[in-house]
Amino acid sequence: DSESRQIFIWDVDHDTTISNKTEFAYQEPFGYTDGMKVDDEGYIYSSGPVGIWVYDPDGTALDTIAVPGQTSNCAIGDSDGKGLFVTSGDAVYRIRESEGPVATLPIRTWETQLLPAYPNPFRHSTVIPFYLEEGQPISIEIYNASGERVSSLLNTRLEDGYHAVKWNSKDLECGIYYVNMALSGKRVQDSYRVVKM
Repeated sequence: DSESRQIFIWDVDHDTTISNKTEFAYQEPFGYTDGMKVDDEGYIYSSGPVGIWVYDPDGTALDTIAVPGQTSNCAIGDSDGKGLFVTSGDAVYRIRESEGPVATLPIRTWETQLLPAYPNPFRHSTVIPFYLEEGQPISIEIYNASGERVSSLLNTRLEDGYHAVKWNSKDLECGIYYVNMALSGKRVQDSYRVVKM
């Protein structure tokens, strides 16, 4: 279920009917769940907020692989089965794990970062996700191409973890805007642009 960010499993009875719908996994941050693949070992790779989510066969989240843009699908490839191909935004990415299958990537400890907005480009609104390694004061502001601040979305203290803020831009003209995040009053350098159509 893309909008609720849930993955479900069913029992398949004689290849004709399904029963026993059960939640397999839930992706906590804001965003959408989309394409999935299963490898030979039963590990599941699902596109979702921040990139690709990796689950073991019982539904335990093992890792997230950060991918730029709005991630939409993935496929397992290469002759050795150790390549992961990901469609995201207007690009296709190839991810390799050199010491074993992709499913054995270690669990990542996320660092504080501003994550890609989705959708981008957008018409009226977009969601701006971010991750905080520790709780602290944070502000998120939008600037136009001339460097003028056009919106202040957030200015508060938040606890560690995933967060997201929605930007409704219906009163602004189409064009290029820039998202900036500041922590404890200090601007973060990994700002990026969003395009309103």
